[in-house]
Amino acid sequence: MAETASTGRVEEGLPRRRTVSAEEVLRRRIRNRDCMRRKRQDPAYRAFERRRREWRDLEPEQDRFFEGPTTVPTSGRKSKQRCSICRQREAVEIITRLRPCAEVRGGYVQMRIAYCGLC
Repeated sequence: MAETASTGRVEEGLPRRRTVSAEEVLRRRIRNRDCMRRKRQDPAYRAFERRRREWRDLEPEQDRFFEGPTTVPTSGRKSKQRCSICRQREAVEIITRLRPCAEVRGGYVQMRIAYCGLC
């Protein structure tokens, strides 16, 4: 197979960027707004949003899960410890993962997350 030198020109096979007119932008905005209104009226989507917001309220309990059994339990209320990856199943263990961080010399820090063992 022979090698060919690059000429620096844009190859004909590559897709070109398409310019979008102001009319098309306005049409997309109207369509997206109508789709979102229909979606918000859907009872299944409303139930999903309600569950998502309830999960957001459980974040302090999720943080307590990371601290371990040394903390004092709160008034007999059982916290839902969910997997931090899929957020669907109960967490069975804590695993460590690397997260990119600009402040650290190596570029990564270890973080502990709840894990269900399946995802």
